[in-house]
Amino acid sequence: MHDKGAIQQDPSFPPNHRLLAICHAFLGQFDDARAALARLPPSAPVSIPAQTRSYRAMVRDSGHLNLALSGLQLAAGLQA
Repeated sequence: MHDKGAIQQDPSFPPNHRLLAICHAFLGQFDDARAALARLPPSAPVSIPAQTRSYRAMVRDSGHLNLALSGLQLAAGLQA
């Protein structure tokens, strides 16, 4: 599996860890999702309000935004 290539290339880039966590959460792999979030650099903690602002700037489709934020909440254990 090649899902960690971007993280290996730049482990300090937080969006890669968050995206991996979101993917694991949607696959029901919650331990892997939490592990991906735990590897976030200390300067980039998980903050749903901050990520909402960040993702809104990158994603035009509100459905995609809601999906990404929902996955991040799942990964962080904030919703069942």
